[in-house]
Amino acid sequence: MTTRSLGQCMSKLYAINDWEGGFTIYHSEEREFVRKAEELIPEGALVMNFPYDGSAYAYGLDGLNTYFKSNATYSEEGSAEYTVETRLCDIAWDPEVRDAAKELGIEYVLQLDHGLGEGSSTLEREYSAKDWRGIGSIDGETEGFEEVLASGDMRIDRIK
Repeated sequence: MTTRSLGQCMSKLYAINDWEGGFTIYHSEEREFVRKAEELIPEGALVMNFPYDGSAYAYGLDGLNTYFKSNATYSEEGSAEYTVETRLCDIAWDPEVRDAAKELGIEYVLQLDHGLGEGSSTLEREYSAKDWRGIGSIDGETEGFEEVLASGDMRIDRIK
């Protein structure tokens, strides 16, 4: 896992945002959603996140204890991180996924651009969607998860 200082995060955040053109990777609605989510989950709870949707900045800017604190992530195939990224949605029936989530200490899952529809602020050019299907396919119907908060394309779920 790569962790960057707040200064590095802020520099990259400003570099990848087009403040005047309207594209922001971690915009004000997402920040407000994260602040509401923080009120609903225990302090310090570890939140698995999809870092390319802006949530990589939720720790540095808003203090949410996200797993990925940078959108420069490189998980090796066979690692607990890789298992979670690609198969977390299977946690209800796959013991290997449950073990990986437990090993990493994950309690919640955050998505700031679920579905990647119109208005998405995801850095689509920086990742392969198939590598993140374990997180990206979690929705209100996914077994093994309980919705904590959802608004538009943003959601946070608790792992049961």
